[in-house]
Amino acid sequence: MTRDDRTIQAGVSEEDAAASLVAIVACIAQPVWVVDQLGAVVFANPAAVAELGYDDIAELLGRNSHDTIHYKHPDGSPFPAGECRLFRSVLEGIGVSSGDDWFVRRDGSMFPAAYTASPIEMANGTGAVLAFTNIEERTRVEQALREREAILAKVAQPVWVVDRAGRFHYANPAALHALGYEDLSELKGKPGHQTVHYKYPDGTPFPEEDCPLTRARLSGEPLSEREDWLVRKDGSILRIRYSTAPFDLPDGPGPSPMRRNSREPAPMSPQPDGGAVAERRLIRRFATSESVRRRPISRGPTAPSPGPARGRLPHPPRTWRRRSPDRLARRGRQGARRERPRRWH
Repeated sequence: MTRDDRTIQAGVSEEDAAASLVAIVACIAQPVWVVDQLGAVVFANPAAVAELGYDDIAELLGRNSHDTIHYKHPDGSPFPAGECRLFRSVLEGIGVSSGDDWFVRRDGSMFPAAYTASPIEMANGTGAVLAFTNIEERTRVEQALREREAILAKVAQPVWVVDRAGRFHYANPAALHALGYEDLSELKGKPGHQTVHYKYPDGTPFPEEDCPLTRARLSGEPLSEREDWLVRKDGSILRIRYSTAPFDLPDGPGPSPMRRNSREPAPMSPQPDGGAVAERRLIRRFATSESVRRRPISRGPTAPSPGPARGRLPHPPRTWRRRSPDRLARRGRQGARRERPRRWH
């Protein structure tokens, strides 16, 4: 059964079917155009006409597609049709796609484009329908991101970036080193919470819904100078102070960059909060007791001792001698007389 037979059986004429197709494609926001088996433009929707800088579709109809939008390289040098993969696919009736190409506007300016071309049966042969997208903004964002990553790679402070789904997008060498990883490929694409924040320091699971980093990522709100912990590759705990703020990525708004500052060296194995705090308190208590025990006993200011009498040797300085409890008790029974310092001769 031919296409004409199917059209007749459906009760729709060839003209009505073509008109319906044109009306449908005209409502599509993405630029679309159709070429015949020779590569001549037979249709372009309003989005394509506007994107290419034309005022009316009549300016495009019947023109060779390659000679109209793809005739030169980005540097201005000619681009022969024989070297054009897109134009060859039209002539050969095969599909082709590209995520990094360029098209030429009416005024000669160029813009980066991603396109998909698919063969389509037409009345006089096999043509092609081409849908394309201007990726100029995406290219600009990607270039800016590459420049930022080059800068962050030189920063000594650990920094990472996650996308809006919470997956690792970038981590600078300082962050990789702090977390115990050797290469970005070990982290990129992995879920951030399940990789570096999945448990408490005592080893119990840490639900993602309780994680302040996840809430900040979903809400887009920044956090500043927060204390927390991370889990290294070997499972040990890294105690940190961090800040986080929204960050733009090519796939849309919503992701957050995570900047991590190591606050103190972490133990090589997981250690609960209570143990670390108790250990620090014990160290401080021991140091305090040592300093008190070694501190000389002070009984207040003493009057300056008079100089030695003429013709006599100076006496040694007065000292206090501690009395035993038994002796003090006996003195108390004898009248609790005040004990006087004993002079050594």
